[in-house]
Amino acid sequence: MRRFFRPRGELILLIPLTVSGLAFAWFAFQPDPPDPYLLAIADSKAINESEQAAIAAYRAITTEIRAGALDDLAAADRVERDVLPAWRKARRRIVTARAGPAAAFFPAELEEIFRLREESWVALVAGVRNDDASAIERHRTKWQEADAIIARLRAAREAEAKKPR
Repeated sequence: MRRFFRPRGELILLIPLTVSGLAFAWFAFQPDPPDPYLLAIADSKAINESEQAAIAAYRAITTEIRAGALDDLAAADRVERDVLPAWRKARRRIVTARAGPAAAFFPAELEEIFRLREESWVALVAGVRNDDASAIERHRTKWQEADAIIARLRAAREAEAKKPR
């Protein structure tokens, strides 16, 4: 009895077909790359939540100081414990966002603002703990530098909004 197909020949034909089929399936069912706009929304939300947590903690500290319930050293400890971790979390998220596909949505100045604010709070804590007037002045200077960047960004945004479309 004569065989029409030799098993060896079939196997040789099946290997490239199987490999090409698997390769096609692999590439055909890959997830779409994430939408940068949606990533930017998620990053913005996370940054805003951390920033708001830091601001709320700082406001609580200043309220307690005004009420006389907190002295300067305790306030410095609270800034370091409650404000700085939330602020650093927001800053890390900005750095990550600027390195990813949503980078175009986050200006480089934003990273600079968060860095300056963090340095400002660190200087404030050091100034209060060490009774160091130069550290307190550094705190004010860094804060004002961040304010100046914010003012520039707002002015640029307002100028852009006034342009005819």
